Amino acid sequence: MSMCFLSCIWGLVILEGVGMIIYKTEMVKRRVFDKLICDRCKQEVMGDRELQETHSIRFTGGYSSVFGDGSDVSCDLCQQCIKKLIGDFCIYNKENIL
Repeated sequence: MSMCFLSCIWGLVILEGVGMIIYKTEMVKRRVFDKLICDRCKQEVMGDRELQETHSIRFTGGYSSVFGDGSDVSCDLCQQCIKKLIGDFCIYNKENIL
């Protein structure tokens, strides 16, 4: 005779040990962000810390856009190229530096 335990979590009642829920283990394949090639300097960026500082720009050109009406525009940039392109225009809030 099997034992039955009644658990209550967040208002949900879960019956354990009565054979109503059967679990199985599955191997799941998923895509992970591995590396980025900068569209400006063509540098291959790898490693978690460097990848966290890359930036991908994606948008659709609107009416009378300099990129063309309805054009899909995309660009992947490393942190060095971002700084070279917009660094002079950025405002740095040094108070939030850890």
